[in-house]
Amino acid sequence: MSQRNDRAGEKRSGWTRSNIKCLPFVTSEYVDRKTGETRRKDVEQMLREFKRRVQKSHVLEEYKARQSFVSPSQKRRAAKKNAAHKRRSRR
Repeated sequence: MSQRNDRAGEKRSGWTRSNIKCLPFVTSEYVDRKTGETRRKDVEQMLREFKRRVQKSHVLEEYKARQSFVSPSQKRRAAKKNAAHKRRSRR
């Protein structure tokens, strides 16, 4: 059997085949709404936009989370700790 047939029933996540999520790209040109002209963006503006898109897509958070294995018991323990902290902060 090929690998393709083995994975036919699995749900696919947002990951590509190489397990690297696609980063949001930033274009260097845009169309000015007032004049309709095509203009080029500054490098600083493109960097700000790229950082904002990466932050919104949570790519770095997921990358850091996958850096090391976290056992299910550690996940449960962290979830309980966070829930207790939320309960205390609400009061």
